[in-house]
Amino acid sequence: MKILQTPRLVLREFAPQDADALALVLSDPETMRYYPAPYDPAGVEQWIERNRQRYQQEAETYRNDVLPRARGAAAKEVLDAEAYRLQVLALAQGETARFDQVLTQYEHAPAVTRERMYLEAMENVYKNSRKVIVDTKNGNSMMYLPLDKLISPGLQSITMPNDTMTVPPARIPEIQVAPPEDPARARGVR
Repeated sequence: MKILQTPRLVLREFAPQDADALALVLSDPETMRYYPAPYDPAGVEQWIERNRQRYQQEAETYRNDVLPRARGAAAKEVLDAEAYRLQVLALAQGETARFDQVLTQYEHAPAVTRERMYLEAMENVYKNSRKVIVDTKNGNSMMYLPLDKLISPGLQSITMPNDTMTVPPARIPEIQVAPPEDPARARGVR
C-alpha cells in the first residue's frame, strides 16, 4: 500500500522484504556514526522487532484512549437525543391538552372564547410595551396615548386653573415578566 510517492521517494509501510535493505543502512558505519555502533544482522532483526512492538503498543494506547471517549460521547448524544424527544413529546402533549380545554370552552361559548384568545394574544404581543393603544370597535382609527412620555423621572409641573402645583410623578411598579422558555433553545438540547 503506497502512502506517498514523489519522483525521488516512495513512502509506504514496512514490508518483510525490506529487511535486507534496512540491514545495509543500519550496518553502515557512516550512516550509524551517531549511534553507539552499527548493527549486525541479528541486531537489525531485533531493531525491527522492537520498533514493530513499540508501534503496536502506541497504537493500542491510542485506541484505549480514543475509543472510550468516543463511546462516551456517542452515549451522551443518544441520551441527549432521548431527553429532547421526551421534552418535545411532553410539550406536545401539554399543548394538546390545553387545546382540548380551549376547544371545550369554545364549543360552549364561541364568542367569549374568541375574544379571550384575542386578548391573550394582544397581551403577549404588548406585554413589554409601555405605550397604551386603544382599539375602537366602531371605526378604523386607533388611539395612541403616549403615557410613557408623560410619565418621566423627576418632578412634573401641573397647571391648575387657580394655582400651579408640583407633584412627584406617579410610580408605576416595574413588573418583570420572564419570557416563556423555548424548549428548543434550552441549554444542552439539540
